[in-house]
Amino acid sequence: MTAPASRPRPRPVLNTLLVLLGIAGAVAACFFRLDLDPAKLEAKYAADPSSHFVEAAGIRFHITDRGHGPALVLIHGQAANFTVWEAAAQLLAADHRVINIDMPGHGLTGPDPQGRYSLPQIAEELDALVTALGIDRFAVAGNSLGGGVSQEYALAHPHKLSALVLVDPVGAPMLGPMPTAFATQTLPLIGPLVHWFTPDWIVKPVLATTFGNPSRLSADDAEATYELLLRAGNREAQYRTMLGAIDNTLASRMSGITTPTLLLWGTRDTWLTPDHEPWFAAHIPGIEVKMLDGLGHQPMMEDPRAVAAAIEEFLRAHRG
Repeated sequence: MTAPASRPRPRPVLNTLLVLLGIAGAVAACFFRLDLDPAKLEAKYAADPSSHFVEAAGIRFHITDRGHGPALVLIHGQAANFTVWEAAAQLLAADHRVINIDMPGHGLTGPDPQGRYSLPQIAEELDALVTALGIDRFAVAGNSLGGGVSQEYALAHPHKLSALVLVDPVGAPMLGPMPTAFATQTLPLIGPLVHWFTPDWIVKPVLATTFGNPSRLSADDAEATYELLLRAGNREAQYRTMLGAIDNTLASRMSGITTPTLLLWGTRDTWLTPDHEPWFAAHIPGIEVKMLDGLGHQPMMEDPRAVAAAIEEFLRAHRG
C-alpha cells in the first residue's frame, strides 16, 4: 500500500509576514485617501458668479472677484483655500474690489505645472496674476503662509502696494515646535508619504484647532477645506510648498519692508502663538498691531466681521 503523501508543513515566517502585510494594508486603508476629480470640485465650488479662472505665469488661477473701488488681494495659508476668506471678502467688497485667490497647489487652482513653490516664486506668480487682471496698485492681506507670500511681495514690489495686512503670519523665527500636522511631513522617509494619509476624521479635528473656539467651525467650511485639500495634485504641491517655506529667509529680510503694515493676531492661536508678535513689531518699521481677543490661527474664518472691520479701518487710513 502506498503511504499517504505528507502535507506541506506550514511556513511560520511567510504566514507571519502575510498577516503583518494584511494588517498594514488594513491600517493604510483607514488613512489613505485618493485624489478628487478637479472638474467635480469646480462644479461645486466655482458656481458663484464671482468665481473666475485666470491664466497667469503658466498657471490657471482660481479667484473670486467682487466689488468696486481700490483693489485688495486676499491670500490664504498652507493647506487652506479661498473659502477661508470668503465671508470677510463679501464684507470688504462694499468698498473695495476684492480678489480672493487660491494659491498654486491649493484649492481649485491646483498644482503649478512648473513646480514653483518657494515663497518668492509664489510672490512673482501673484504679480503675474494681478498684472493679468489689470491691477497696478493694490493692498494685500495674507494669513499664515499667505502672510509670508505677502511679505515677499512687499519686498519685491513695494511700489505696487498701498498697504500690507498680515494675519497670524509666518516669517519670524519659529518659537516652540512646529504644528504636528506639518512636522510629520519633515521626517525622513515618512515625510514624502504622510500627506497622502488624510481621512476626514483626522483633517477636520485638526482644522478645528485653528479656531480659538472650535465650535465656531461650521460643517460646510470643514467640508470645503477637506475636499479642496484632496483636489488632484494639491497634497503633493502643498508638501513641496511647506518645505520651501521652512527654507525661507524672511526673518533676515523683514526690516526691508517699507509698505504701511497692519499685524492682526488671534490671542488663542496655538499654531503660531501670539508670542511671535513682538518679532514683527521690532522688525517691520512703523507696523501697527491689533490683537484679536479669543480668536485662533484663522481669525478671518472664525470672526469675519471683526477681521474685515480691522482691515477696513486700516485701509481707510492708507488710501493711495
